[in-house]
Amino acid sequence: MPNEILENLDYSEDGGALLYSDVRYMLIRPETVIEILKATSEEIGAERAGQFFYSAGRRGGTLSAAHFRRELSLKPDEIVRFMASMGGQLGWGRMEIKNIDKKAGTLELDVYHSVFAEEFGQSELPVCHLIRGVFAGTWGGSIDQEVEGLETRCRAVEGPGPCSFLFTPTRQGSMSVPFNPI
Repeated sequence: MPNEILENLDYSEDGGALLYSDVRYMLIRPETVIEILKATSEEIGAERAGQFFYSAGRRGGTLSAAHFRRELSLKPDEIVRFMASMGGQLGWGRMEIKNIDKKAGTLELDVYHSVFAEEFGQSELPVCHLIRGVFAGTWGGSIDQEVEGLETRCRAVEGPGPCSFLFTPTRQGSMSVPFNPI
């Protein structure tokens, strides 16, 4: 199966940049990201570290939703499907949209072989904060609402199987950044 994302990356030798649809990306080993998460968790606690990773992911997802809506003229569900495909092609794990309920504003996502859960290993708490944040930002940016993301199942906690996520609109004006220990 061809990898559309990798095939369409542009490399700027002069700037040392990898670009997809004029957005800069970088390649980084998963061990690096997980080491940052583990070290941060030891310093400030797992909950706060998870919130930082969630917030960073949410910012990226929000920016991506806006970019792909504008540049590719994608509708909300198309943006989410595109980002799920992109996530898989970038090595984050195979992503499947379980359900999109436009009326309720909810999104359910399963991620098989989450790079974050597999690299982290066994954990008492969910560890896929970046995925949770990216899709909270992507879905929220796509439907123009603040969205809360919850990891309802994590491979690092429960063993083999997908990591599962639920994204729902928050109350008007709420800017919560939730952490859920399942």
